[in-house]
Amino acid sequence: MATSADQARASLGIRLRDIRRDAGLSGTRLAGLADWLPSKVSKIEHGKQTPTEDDLRVWCAHCRATGQLPDLIAAVRSIETQFAEWRRIMRSGTRRRQEASAAAYERARLFRIYEPAVIPGLLQTHDYTVAVLSTFIDFVRVPDDAEEGAAARLERQKVLTHGDRHFHMVLGEQALHTNVGGPEVMSGQLEHLLAVLKLPGLRLGIIPADAPYRVPLNNGFWILDDGMVQFDTYSAELSLVRPDEITLYERAFERLAALAIYGAEVRSMISRRLDRLSKKDLEAKPSNSLGLGRSHSYCRAHAIRGGPYRRGTRTNPHRSPQPCAGAGSASSVPRQDDSRRLATPDVSRTGCVAECGWLRESPCPASLVGVGPHPVQ
Repeated sequence: MATSADQARASLGIRLRDIRRDAGLSGTRLAGLADWLPSKVSKIEHGKQTPTEDDLRVWCAHCRATGQLPDLIAAVRSIETQFAEWRRIMRSGTRRRQEASAAAYERARLFRIYEPAVIPGLLQTHDYTVAVLSTFIDFVRVPDDAEEGAAARLERQKVLTHGDRHFHMVLGEQALHTNVGGPEVMSGQLEHLLAVLKLPGLRLGIIPADAPYRVPLNNGFWILDDGMVQFDTYSAELSLVRPDEITLYERAFERLAALAIYGAEVRSMISRRLDRLSKKDLEAKPSNSLGLGRSHSYCRAHAIRGGPYRRGTRTNPHRSPQPCAGAGSASSVPRQDDSRRLATPDVSRTGCVAECGWLRESPCPASLVGVGPHPVQ
């Protein structure tokens, strides 16, 4: 099965073959001029062998293409490093990956960042980071160390205030609306955004949702100084170092930045979104004895145990739902006398949002046996 590095090697081989053909040389002739075995030219052009930088210099010299040498050297240097597959680099979890990024950030002095739908890691709160990493961990199926990964990500945020660095970040307006971790987490994140607007080295722009279409919209990307572009796909992280590719992403960033609003307009947009979140939160405040809002209905076991999303710890409202104790169909659990049950909360929803199987017409199985809810103290 071909890897991403294999594909990059094959792409380089095709490019070198075109250079040779443009020079009017056969593979045998080039091998003779370079004092190589003819098979070496064939292996390089078919992506079976990675050329060395000296090989590229000889190739370009005999093909009268020395102007292309810098790009070719950059390409060969990135073959083994530009494609980092998530399952491979995250075998031990997310923390080490966050620490590796910190080293690259320490070296960089200019950060140009575009994120269309989420808040960039350098501006994330702890809870928002854990929510993002938890989703990633579940999707890619790597070891769950969201808390440790979040701590490492927040540690690298010190570059925002240490050293002579400049940050130009452009977000899509959708980043203010993407519901990461729930309303409470989002409110904390937006409040944090308002606070970091005061940082002297940060220029934050937001592209309104109705901005004109002036540049192809793909994944978010980061440009570190003028030497590297990083972006993610579902399966891998890519790091591009070829000058022509960096130039293309710089052009994209310039056009995206030109569409953004800045300063007071950004503060106003974030504040409006925060106000709407606060209003929704007020509407969902507790309205019954078990502290359940009318827009959120949980089984009694979930309500008394502190909420359905507190898996592993009791402080992270963005984790995956914790199954209700004794969850299953009501018919599979021995029923007890009704007098031993608690009163069902008066809520507007007809079932538990944690999806443990509880319905108002069929109480959560945990409430039917001795392992589940107990009277609120």
